[in-house]
Amino acid sequence: MKKVLSLVVVFATLVAFTSCKKANGPEVVAENYLKAIASMDYTKAKTMVTEESVATIEMMESLAGMSGEAAGVDITVKDMKCDVKENDAVCTCTVVKGEEEESETINLKNVDGKWLVHQPKETPDDDLFDFDEEEEEIVEAEIEEVVEDVIE
Repeated sequence: MKKVLSLVVVFATLVAFTSCKKANGPEVVAENYLKAIASMDYTKAKTMVTEESVATIEMMESLAGMSGEAAGVDITVKDMKCDVKENDAVCTCTVVKGEEEESETINLKNVDGKWLVHQPKETPDDDLFDFDEEEEEIVEAEIEEVVEDVIE
């Protein structure tokens, strides 16, 4: 009887551990995030993102307010697959809105044991103004030309 009881306890512990792990895994977080954004529940979405990503959610919220959108849409998420490498995950899936299907990619980071969507506000490419010496001389000459034209 003790063996059976011990096996039941071990089995229950393993089931509970695996369930908790899946419930907080990157797949579940990515799906819940997409559903929160689609339903315009920005408060909920902010709880699922990294600190660097909060500004992105606030920008989405602001744009939705300016556009006058009052309600979100229901979506279905299918074929969620996450490629996990240490504390980073890239999840891909298909989002179904009515008759439309769209591929989505979500980046996540594991922060203090919790998976969070990492979607920081986009910044211009650092290489955008990275000129070689010849290009820099051309740009400087063009700027000088414009300045001279303005002064005259």
